[in-house]
Amino acid sequence: MVSAAFAALGWLTGSDWSTFFRDLVVGIAGARFISTVIALVQQRASASADRRAERTAAYLQLLTAITDIREFRPNNDATGLLARTGTSMIVFAETVDGDFPSVLPWFEAEPQLLLYYCGAAMERWDAISEEATVDEQFKALEPVFKWTKEFSRNVRLWRRNKLSDHEAADQAARIEQMLRPKNAWQEPPE
Repeated sequence: MVSAAFAALGWLTGSDWSTFFRDLVVGIAGARFISTVIALVQQRASASADRRAERTAAYLQLLTAITDIREFRPNNDATGLLARTGTSMIVFAETVDGDFPSVLPWFEAEPQLLLYYCGAAMERWDAISEEATVDEQFKALEPVFKWTKEFSRNVRLWRRNKLSDHEAADQAARIEQMLRPKNAWQEPPE
């Protein structure tokens, strides 16, 4: 009926108004569809940017915690440093776990390796005198420094996609194989 009214209007004015209503409806529907698609694309881009920002923040927190471990000294508050590093590792693993399933086992193994190295460093520290030189102190703490160097390197490689999920799983298995014979491996909680 609306089309008929526009057809009559077109006959009176000498224009073709018979398709006006249909063109109007199609134009409005098309505009709504396009605006909906644009909104969805913007929403996905925003969610992706938020996820990247969350991962970057967790990554920076983790690298800071690893760097803080270099301040480890057996006569200072080593527990606080280890706890902060462990917390940062958990936050990072939880942030990326959905996309990279091997990060969680890798990050469960690394703190155990760190604890093993801290124990070795504490034994070495106890063996040196209080008047030890800086070089002797460094040598005593070398296992901890070695861990920070290797782990931060692996995390940076992983971040740049140069350490695959499979390689991260292999790293966790190697750590477990190294620590089990020394009775230094603890089963992760279920």
